[in-house]
Amino acid sequence: MSEETMVIEPGRTSIVAKALKAKSRVMILKILYEEDMNITSLAERMGMSIAAVSEHIKILVEAGLTTIHYKSGMHGGVKKVCSTNTKNVVFNIR
Repeated sequence: MSEETMVIEPGRTSIVAKALKAKSRVMILKILYEEDMNITSLAERMGMSIAAVSEHIKILVEAGLTTIHYKSGMHGGVKKVCSTNTKNVVFNIR
């Protein structure tokens, strides 16, 4: 399988399934697969509050579907940038 495919082992099925059950989180993954994005831009694109997107990102990170890195922003600030390389999720039920 390619690196775009994440194989979920039986012990992690529950946490990943929970992360994928919300349509908003699946949409976030689709957006992040196309391009890395900071929380504010993601919230604007989704039409959601920054707090709501942050909570969704937290769940996706806990499930291992998304990563966060920090990037220098304008005026000396730091932006939290989210990314994923997961296009497909396969559950290994053996």
